[in-house]
Amino acid sequence: MVPRRKGNETAESASSAPGRENWRWPSLPRLAWPDRAALLVIAAYTVVLIVLAARLSPDRFEYVFSEEGPFEEGAILLWLVASLIVILRARPFTSRSAIFVILFAAFAAREASWHKAFTTDSLLKISYYLKAPAPLAEKVLAGLVAAAFIAMLLYAAYVVMRFLLVDGGISSRAGYWVIFAGALFVLAKVVDRTPSVLYDFTGHDLHVDLRRLMLAFEEGFEALTPALFALSAWVSRSDRPYLS
Repeated sequence: MVPRRKGNETAESASSAPGRENWRWPSLPRLAWPDRAALLVIAAYTVVLIVLAARLSPDRFEYVFSEEGPFEEGAILLWLVASLIVILRARPFTSRSAIFVILFAAFAAREASWHKAFTTDSLLKISYYLKAPAPLAEKVLAGLVAAAFIAMLLYAAYVVMRFLLVDGGISSRAGYWVIFAGALFVLAKVVDRTPSVLYDFTGHDLHVDLRRLMLAFEEGFEALTPALFALSAWVSRSDRPYLS
């Protein structure tokens, strides 16, 4: 008579299957007091955005969160600061470091609207190459610049994903802040597009107070994103480098 296998034995045999015994859920990073202080600052910053959205007059609100407002101008400065921090903190300074420096500077240029300052339309839009009445030479040069920007962006994404998933960076302080920055960047883009997408599907605009809050979050989070990338670059040298 064959003895019946107990449930716990089955579970043990399953857990000891090849390839499973070496895999573990990544542990959360152990944050230092500067990290916890930064989280408190971010929470306070978010509250300030909510208050501004609720209390500013329409004219003042339009200026503060416009393309010429302090948040947009601050984002330009913070992207340049992030670029400078990579120069100062990445050791050894390699071609990978240089690509991050150029990429962060390119984001600053984009915030300053350079992506459409020298061409008929934005060089990052497909419609510019298909429909804009611009000279062919202009489109070719713009296409080369756009291709270089996209290539650097894809390379940076590859470096970060490899750092997080292969090199164990997901459990580091540098990894924590680069994930936070990436999530905030995506969230800002989602918040930016949501009102127009909802209008296309429903034919109705969101309530004006909700639109103000979403615009405040979009501009505020876009300005905060480079600061978090800069923080990740700063701590990576003493924590777990990924920019060299």
